[in-house]
Amino acid sequence: MTAVTEALDVLEVTDAGDAGAIRKAYLRLVNKWHPDRFQNKEDHERAAEMFRKIQDAYSVLKERRDP
Repeated sequence: MTAVTEALDVLEVTDAGDAGAIRKAYLRLVNKWHPDRFQNKEDHERAAEMFRKIQDAYSVLKERRDP
């Protein structure tokens, strides 16, 4: 699996060329998985990991779009 394909899976989008859909998915997932929303330690750690994955995925797709 390529980095772009993996990033698309994390952000739950299908088209790497649709910048609007990528940004919308990123904002939705960042809001959903922000660690500050979780008080339980286990949930907080899981959310922090997902938050990092979402940020990394967005960075991969953004770098691909903005050379």
